[in-house]
Amino acid sequence: MWKKVNELTNRNVKSTNINEISDDGNIVTDPREIANIFNNCFTDIGPKLAKDLPEHNQIPESYVKPINTIFRFQLVTETDVSKLLYTIKTTKVTGHDRISAKLLKDSADVIAKSLTTIFKKSILSGSFPDDMKIAIVSPIYKSDCK
Repeated sequence: MWKKVNELTNRNVKSTNINEISDDGNIVTDPREIANIFNNCFTDIGPKLAKDLPEHNQIPESYVKPINTIFRFQLVTETDVSKLLYTIKTTKVTGHDRISAKLLKDSADVIAKSLTTIFKKSILSGSFPDDMKIAIVSPIYKSDCK
């Protein structure tokens, strides 16, 4: 395939075929044996190099600087959810649930408590409703790119 692609794009890349190889003084000409010799060479090189590494008594933890930071999700409050609902741009399209941004914004006082409960339970349990995992992604084209 690449030969054809190179021909069509006027690239004169020539491939080199290996017709014979020396393996421990023996000349090998069978293509399968040549492939196996290369395979063995590349699969054995890691352990061979590792064997030649100098011994050391240092444990990795001795040169890794520990950092005493802990990451935790902060539970959202009803106020947080309500504020975010009020900042939704009503010009945005609906999600897969077909609930408009305007409806979410207009009903913020009513739905904030329920949404907060769902968000908290999701964070605490580490389990999120399938509907919260769905997004609709639409490309935004620049001028003359359509």
